[in-house]
Amino acid sequence: MNDRLPDATTVVQQLRATLGPLMDAHAGRPARGVRLTRELGLDKSLASRLVRACASGSDGEFVHHLPSPTGLRKLLDAALGRGSDTASAAAAVDGYQQLLDSLPGSRQTLEAQLGCGSRLVRERLGHASRQAVFKAQSYLFGHGCDTIASALFLWPSAEGPWVDALEVHRRRGLWRVQPDVAVPLLSVMPRTAATDGTTMAPLHGQGDPADYLLGPAVALQVIQDGPVTTLVLPPELDPLPDALDTAYQVRHALPLARAEGWQRLRNYMLHTPCKRVWRELYLARDLWPGARADTLFQLPSPSGVQLPDATPDQPHHRRLALQAPLTELGTDPLATPPDELPDHAAVLRHALSLAGLSGQAWRGWRSELAYPLPLVEMQWLLQPG
Repeated sequence: MNDRLPDATTVVQQLRATLGPLMDAHAGRPARGVRLTRELGLDKSLASRLVRACASGSDGEFVHHLPSPTGLRKLLDAALGRGSDTASAAAAVDGYQQLLDSLPGSRQTLEAQLGCGSRLVRERLGHASRQAVFKAQSYLFGHGCDTIASALFLWPSAEGPWVDALEVHRRRGLWRVQPDVAVPLLSVMPRTAATDGTTMAPLHGQGDPADYLLGPAVALQVIQDGPVTTLVLPPELDPLPDALDTAYQVRHALPLARAEGWQRLRNYMLHTPCKRVWRELYLARDLWPGARADTLFQLPSPSGVQLPDATPDQPHHRRLALQAPLTELGTDPLATPPDELPDHAAVLRHALSLAGLSGQAWRGWRSELAYPLPLVEMQWLLQPG
């Protein structure tokens, strides 16, 4: 694919050069879409795209905003009718059409090639790609969700050099695309490890699967696969509950001592297509002071093998060109809930109360991503201060 890049650059630059004089003549300088509409009779949407494209600073952004060859020919036909010489521009548009026809993936491939240095192009291409994946996977999985959120709390254990953990998972707007499809909710490993005493348990009750629910009781199906217990909403549950919150606590989740450099704290594997995911990390105020947090996305590890290096932005063949905006929360991190979850702080405070952590002070980070990719690993990374 890279051997086509020089030719693509030449074609696009020639197109920019030949469109420039036409835009100056009919849209003015600076270009205004209203002039194209009035002088050439172009519709507002087409005129707006032409103005944005010709005002772009890079070839990648130019292609991203550029109308289709059909739209460009409407400009040329209208400009020709007003006496402009459009021969060179018409040849450039023909070359642009031939370039798109020669590329697998057509325009999207060209945008990816020329826009790799533009954050705007990368973000918009990524969003459009993830949205298309969401639609396809919702159908293939047979279910989906509007919003998924998780909150991971870490604090020093009272029993030796360990860190304990509390995790809350929230789902809003659950739905089925296909009837009679079981919807996975939560996978847990409640057994005690033989060496370090690690245990996973709900915040209340005696360990029954329904005890992992924070809200009202819901019919659950329990699937046992070796040491992993998976809770699913059974096919006969109809309609699905619109809102579901679950929580569990892990003793001796992590060693207290941390090595230098970036390290992984937690892996997530999303199993439900959703429109938006929020991931939050909270550290007790006196745990690892000065620590920095970041996120990383990668293809699943073969046979559980981890990446050799957890440093953010370090190239690796399993790393994805995907970044989620990361926000460091304020002095009272629970006081700034996501817009889509107005009751978020109340639910988290309830879970903290059940875990005996009502008086604990926290510092936190929040990661947000629209149309996240299921079956891709998202990792919380930490660099000790």
